[in-house]
Amino acid sequence: MRIRYTKHALKQMQERGIGKRLVRQAIEDPDHLYRDKGLRVAERKLESGNILRVYFKLDGEDVVVITAYRTRTWGRGRR
Repeated sequence: MRIRYTKHALKQMQERGIGKRLVRQAIEDPDHLYRDKGLRVAERKLESGNILRVYFKLDGEDVVVITAYRTRTWGRGRR
């Protein structure tokens, strides 16, 4: 699986201090996966206790990351 990043995603990841390795881990081994507004969302609990949320879409066999950010709460359907 190849992971591509939009310019927006790269900018946001840099500003937020989120590396590509963390994003890949969230996509490949999420703790929670769901859909939101036509996109897929992968969430993974970080060592800090925060949750990394990654919005992405599939383009053939590629994954295209739209954005990624840390949050304190799980997304839809998870508590």
